[in-house]
Amino acid sequence: MDDKRIMDYSSAMERIRAVTGCETQRELGRFLGINQSAISDAKRRGTIPAEWLLTLLRGKGINPDWILTGKGARCLCPAETEEAAFEKKPGESVP
Repeated sequence: MDDKRIMDYSSAMERIRAVTGCETQRELGRFLGINQSAISDAKRRGTIPAEWLLTLLRGKGINPDWILTGKGARCLCPAETEEAAFEKKPGESVP
């Protein structure tokens, strides 16, 4: 595993720990609803599984891009209604 991948994984895990308040793999596993061994596997691969990102998004509104890159908004605000999420805004063209 290359150094950048290790650094990216480590940084993402720091952000996950910060938003969940979990300090151990056991605590994080309980929070995410996974086995502790799944965390060890992800660490070995140097990747954050998409399922974790979805759990954080659904449970806490955490922006997956922020987890992975540290850029952008930490939280995503849900639209008030589903219709509002797909409304055309003034001056916006539909693709």
